[in-house]
Amino acid sequence: MTFNSEYFFELISNQTLTKPDIVQLRPYALSCLTRTPRLPRAINFIELLKQPWVNRCKISFDTIPKRFEQLITCSWRDLQQQMPTEEFEIVKANSPRYIDIPGEPEVDNWYYTSNASLVHSQCYIDYVVESTTDMEFISEKAWKPMFSGQLFVILGPVGIINYLNSVGIDTFNDIIDHSYDQEPDVRKKITMIIQTLDDLMSQDLDQLWNLTYNRRLKNLELMYSPEFRNLIKQ
Repeated sequence: MTFNSEYFFELISNQTLTKPDIVQLRPYALSCLTRTPRLPRAINFIELLKQPWVNRCKISFDTIPKRFEQLITCSWRDLQQQMPTEEFEIVKANSPRYIDIPGEPEVDNWYYTSNASLVHSQCYIDYVVESTTDMEFISEKAWKPMFSGQLFVILGPVGIINYLNSVGIDTFNDIIDHSYDQEPDVRKKITMIIQTLDDLMSQDLDQLWNLTYNRRLKNLELMYSPEFRNLIKQ
């Protein structure tokens, strides 16, 4: 299985990429940033809104800049055709959803090709939601938590966690249940991820943050190493 890693190089060459403070405790539990409405994201958005811990999270949905009006219109039209009416109405009623961290740049200026958005320095866990789950690639979204020293789960193609393990990234398998990684059905996968997040949210995240410091630091150092860049070029 081969994943396209060009987005890693796009991210690391971006001048707004920041090295975070990965020692200090963080005020929020989880970040989940999505812009363009797509089916996996919409299903996931509904499930996140149901969770009792949603108020501990920073979640965005449908925050694509208005200058992309045609893309927005097409995305919503596709969603309406792909989702049951009841689900579609829930998503529409709760959209757009912006994050509300004080000091965050205006939505059109969010740094989506780097980790400069404040959620990456103020949340313990990054929930990465790729735009598709049936295509073998890794976008810049999946690299951000490593560059930000965060824990992470990923709603993406089958095997993405295994791939990250294979190139030397610590995915914290002893702490985070990534069994969802092998599930091809997007709805089942989302259900499994929510169960994983339920378990994480029941833990003392401050303590978990401290306990994983050295491992998160190792991931961060790996991202900047020439050896790693050479490895994923292959």
